[in-house]
Amino acid sequence: MTSPRKLVAVLAVAVMGAVLAASATARPSAEMGTIVDVAAGNKSFSTLVSLVKAGGLAGALSGDAKLTVFAPTNAAFKALEKEVPGVTAALTDPANKALLVQVLKHHVVAGEVRSPAAIAAAKKKAMVPTLLGKNTNGKLALTLAGGKLKVADSAGIHKATVTKADIGASNGVIHVIDKVLVPKKVAAALKKAGLI
Repeated sequence: MTSPRKLVAVLAVAVMGAVLAASATARPSAEMGTIVDVAAGNKSFSTLVSLVKAGGLAGALSGDAKLTVFAPTNAAFKALEKEVPGVTAALTDPANKALLVQVLKHHVVAGEVRSPAAIAAAKKKAMVPTLLGKNTNGKLALTLAGGKLKVADSAGIHKATVTKADIGASNGVIHVIDKVLVPKKVAAALKKAGLI
């Protein structure tokens, strides 16, 4: 027969196990969340996350499809604003939502592309199609310079450096970049508006 002390100890262990399991389920680590969850959990991406929400893309970046996001930091967006004063206001204006969506999609590649595959593609100076499509407007140029992975936008405005690679998410991977990538069509619209 089990002593009352042993029974209490066994029950305490069982209860603790249940509590730990419940808390682990209720609060998964950022790495276990979607791309949007992981980005939202990092203060360096607060501008990107707010733009993704404004563009109505949070759902698309949280789905089951595997994606690779070249994610500009807040500092990258500040640098763009310094280069092109008024660009943030222009992109967040509801009238320009289509342009914002184009900019955001220009940072996303279908499929999960980890750094070894990206570096292999960069060695071949590959042009990688983004979610904008396979046309010239929607491709990023991958190259290597000084041992670092570089990503050039289709507008020829920025060549970003990947500063941190392979941040995992349940539906893909994030590579941190130091510049905002601009598609050709958006650059043309910004020129027309007199912003660049």
